[in-house]
Amino acid sequence: MSDLPSYAVVFEGKPACPCLAAWYPAFRSELARRGWTVGTFHIYQLIGGEPQSGGTHTSGGAGDDNQTSDNAIWLARQMGADASWHRPVNWDGDNGIAHAHRVLRGCPHNGPARYQYDSTTQGVDHNRDGLSHGGRGAPDDGPRPLSQRTWREGIEWAKQQEDDMANADEVLAAVERIERKFDTFRKASRERDQAFRKTVLGRLDALAAEVTDDATKAQVRALRADVAALAEPDDDET
Repeated sequence: MSDLPSYAVVFEGKPACPCLAAWYPAFRSELARRGWTVGTFHIYQLIGGEPQSGGTHTSGGAGDDNQTSDNAIWLARQMGADASWHRPVNWDGDNGIAHAHRVLRGCPHNGPARYQYDSTTQGVDHNRDGLSHGGRGAPDDGPRPLSQRTWREGIEWAKQQEDDMANADEVLAAVERIERKFDTFRKASRERDQAFRKTVLGRLDALAAEVTDDATKAQVRALRADVAALAEPDDDET
């Protein structure tokens, strides 16, 4: 484009509105954190005038990139770009390349692309795919329900996901520490019990050797058998 808006900034070598420049790093980071990035993340267009885009990128708020997976579309929608779709090869009937098209909700610069949200014939809010098929969009083919978040709220949502995961990791680590301490305690307790039982068995053996009455000797031996059985480890301790 020869005439860029006065608010345009340069983001990774491409003109962008400030909203896109703030949103894309957060989106890319969350996508990578979840392990959902496919190949190398590449942005095709931010502010731009590609004829096939129908003017939707001329003032900002809309971006095209190569992350077309279902996961990436879902995540973009959660992060304030409900108007996100996978455009497959030849999506425009003119050999258009495969890409993901995204429009930020709540971006003041997205005027030319805003119809892809609110138009009753093409907007994602009305379950349409943002394209014109004989004047009317096809049904939305992306994951629903929509988040209805603005792009700023989407960034905060992503931060909360990361914080929640960090908290979950801390809880898990604490549980593992407790389990290790319990295992140590249980092992020490079992060793003490076994030593005590060994002492009792020795005394019962000595007592059985000392008594001369057959009935008493039988009682001592039966008691020893009971104690010996208690000394066997439980199934869950083996």
